[in-house]
Amino acid sequence: VTLSGIDDQVTQEFQIKSKADSAINWILGAYYLHSKAGFSPSQLAGDALSGIAPGTVQQRTGIQMINSYSVYGQATAPIADNTNLTLGLRFTRDEVSGRGDSFLIIPGVGTVPAAPVYTDSETFEEPTWKAAIDHHFTEDLMAYASVSRGYKAGTFNTGSLDTPPAKPEIVDAYEIGMKSEFADSRIRLNGAVFWNEIKDPQVITFITKGLVASQGLTNAQKARVKGAEIGIEALATDALKLRGAATYLDAKFVDFNPAPFYSLGPVNVIGPVAGDASGNSLPNVPELRFDVGANYTVDNSFGEWVGDVSAAYTDEFAWNADNRVAEKAVTLVNASLSFTPSSKDYLTFRIWGNNLGDVEYYAASQEFSGPAGTGGDIAMVAAPRTYGASISVKY
Repeated sequence: VTLSGIDDQVTQEFQIKSKADSAINWILGAYYLHSKAGFSPSQLAGDALSGIAPGTVQQRTGIQMINSYSVYGQATAPIADNTNLTLGLRFTRDEVSGRGDSFLIIPGVGTVPAAPVYTDSETFEEPTWKAAIDHHFTEDLMAYASVSRGYKAGTFNTGSLDTPPAKPEIVDAYEIGMKSEFADSRIRLNGAVFWNEIKDPQVITFITKGLVASQGLTNAQKARVKGAEIGIEALATDALKLRGAATYLDAKFVDFNPAPFYSLGPVNVIGPVAGDASGNSLPNVPELRFDVGANYTVDNSFGEWVGDVSAAYTDEFAWNADNRVAEKAVTLVNASLSFTPSSKDYLTFRIWGNNLGDVEYYAASQEFSGPAGTGGDIAMVAAPRTYGASISVKY
């Protein structure tokens, strides 16, 4: 597979804000986005295509155009001593259009259309909102509760733009949390519990069209994510900062039927066939994640030295809606050392290393079946141990 990508964007935003010392903090705004993105072209080759004639390739183009308009407003006002109420409202209109074509390039024959040119357009409109209340028990302890609706626009899959766009994804989010500082602000502790209801979650799938496996987007009916997170930062000494975070997620499809299911045949992966993924885990969502790190700073006559080391544990998770293929649990360790000379404090020299344990894992995976008995699990290998150096300049 060879890809030639396009990603051009123009944005414009206007805001009117209250004064910083205003009793009621408010903001009004308008936002515009024009985007042109996709692949022009992508090119595929393989045994199935070579069966037509040796060296045959398929060339596909998929371009999506978006014009997005939105207006919004939000205000935070005191409603009692140390208690504030926040209300926000946004209205978004997305005009989405797409064009896709597919050609076979056959040696000795030339370029032959593989499918009719596909064009489509849709307009999506959605109001979103937020309501939150917070209370400051002391200067160092605040608790809050919020409810909000989020919106992810409907979109085409541009890898093979030959199907209608997926419907918008709507998320209703409920959250209760706290933010605090202790020990003369040397320790900061934050935490939250949350519940998200997702309507029409967008899901990637592969289907066989013509001579190749084609990627597409579909919608489940409903999903839900519930969980909790906690984070701590501590100034152990004036030079040493410690940090840690933990996240628990229980993410399931509540209703996804029919869903694309694949199975492992004698040689290849076959499917998709209609299955019921209700109750399955959401793809790419680990149940547990832990992060720890330390940052040490030394100031001397030469300048400032900063060393940092971090470790992140990510639990096992499923790659696809049928939960057939999973990524193993992974722990990654990164480190860096930077130096800013006192005589040239606009310069910073940095050396770094990522995945120091040289852990082998995948950055992405997708199961598919293709024509002529082809099929399998596509996987993108994540970066191994990497290291490097950089120089940054502030001006």
